[in-house]
Amino acid sequence: MSHINNSVEQLFISCSVSNFNFIIGGVYISPNSPNNCYLSHVEMIEDLRIQYNKCNFYIFGDFNLPNITSDLNNISPSQMNENISSVAQCYAFLDFKQHITIPNSNNKFLDLLFSNVDSILVSSAIDPIFSESTHHKPYSFDLPISDITNNLLCQEFYDDFRNVDYISLQNYLGPINWHKYLNLNDINTAVHNFYHIMSMALNLFVPKKKSKVSTFPKWFNAELRNLIIQKKIAHKNYKNTGNRCYYIEFSKLRSQCNILSKECFVNYKKDLENNFNTDPRSFWRFFSRKNNLYDVPNNMYLADKKAVNGDQISELFAVYFSEVYASSLDVSYHDTFNNYSSIKCDSLTAQVIYDGLSKLSNNLTARPDGLPDFFLKNCAYSLTQPLFVLYNLSLKLGILPDKWKTSHLNIENYR
Repeated sequence: MSHINNSVEQLFISCSVSNFNFIIGGVYISPNSPNNCYLSHVEMIEDLRIQYNKCNFYIFGDFNLPNITSDLNNISPSQMNENISSVAQCYAFLDFKQHITIPNSNNKFLDLLFSNVDSILVSSAIDPIFSESTHHKPYSFDLPISDITNNLLCQEFYDDFRNVDYISLQNYLGPINWHKYLNLNDINTAVHNFYHIMSMALNLFVPKKKSKVSTFPKWFNAELRNLIIQKKIAHKNYKNTGNRCYYIEFSKLRSQCNILSKECFVNYKKDLENNFNTDPRSFWRFFSRKNNLYDVPNNMYLADKKAVNGDQISELFAVYFSEVYASSLDVSYHDTFNNYSSIKCDSLTAQVIYDGLSKLSNNLTARPDGLPDFFLKNCAYSLTQPLFVLYNLSLKLGILPDKWKTSHLNIENYR
């Protein structure tokens, strides 16, 4: 990936070592370059960051900004100019840090290293090419890739219950002779037949969508995402026309993006801290993103056992949790419940079942049987008849179907 624009020379290389992906960039901007050269660079960086949002970035360059300091967050107003502002705001917005802290022989920072990796230690290097240079020093640092292992990658799909063609679905379910398949003497077989028919209906009428990972950082809100899009449009218009009005609009939007990005990030971290006790998962997701740790490692260990693929890892988890959960309990349920109160309910009417389905919430979270409230509510008319048969068969036989005994449990304060 190369980009040359008048006084700007940029080369970006996408690298992969094992499953560790990173971008190395080299940048040269000639002295006394106009601001549009720096804008061209920052636009390229922003586009790459969005396109390769899971990669580590290491951007080296001779930026020729003699008034800049090693800490871009502490530049005095007297040293700040339009070019420094463009570079500083861009990298601060992307949460990149500048890591070179050793100036050249003139006590200037012409060469800079920007990265989204915090743990970088830059030191002086011995290089005869730069031994006589007063403007540039040789630098070195290590890429932390030695302990990286492959990850198990998977594509997640979900049932999009919100965009179901419910009219066609109900036309499909309506003509079914439910009594033929459900009015049996075995409640478990009847329930199995019901879910088999529903499974075919789901495959026919419920679209599946691939889970998408946003290219924007997690803490970006809708307002900030919209500002970024407007900013890119304004910059594109300025590049195509050279109209100063577009540049003023772009500068204004860029400043707003930078301010709002900092606010969003601060608020996001506050929410993580405040909700850590009740929602620790969010913190660890944030930690994983910051350290580019995604998916399940391909190699996992339990004591002296090693797993190198998905099946073996599943077995390790099974072994681990088998020590916590008993597979069966030697309990006589007939002896446990000798005294109980009788609840008389001989049958349910179709109207009661329909009213119950119609009052369900619009929650899209699927139950253990894979059918969310939103789906059941929208199919209330078609599902009243089969559920009427099943509920009354269960009451008649005095048996709760095995499939209806499963549930999602939220165990709090488990020790």
